[in-house]
Amino acid sequence: MDTVDGLNGTFGSIVAVTGDAHQVQVEQDIFRQEVRIERSLRVREDIRDAHQLMLENVQTQLLMGNLVLGICFMVLIEGRPSDAQTSPLVVQELWAVCAVWSISF
Repeated sequence: MDTVDGLNGTFGSIVAVTGDAHQVQVEQDIFRQEVRIERSLRVREDIRDAHQLMLENVQTQLLMGNLVLGICFMVLIEGRPSDAQTSPLVVQELWAVCAVWSISF
């Protein structure tokens, strides 16, 4: 009877150790999957942020292009002040700045 009890105890210990090892393996697999999910979420956030920055850059360039185009048309269509003696100095300086700015782009 002692031999059977000894074998039963040994077998129970082996099963317990094997069960614990399996449980540890499952927990490690779950942890690895959670790490992969977190990594993929961070990559998605990085891609979203880069896309948002690109859109903001395009919007800024579009705004500046529209301003420069408007100034170019103003300079080309309106021309310079007709009478330099009667027009205020501020208008002449503003026209010169706009003309130089429109030519530089």
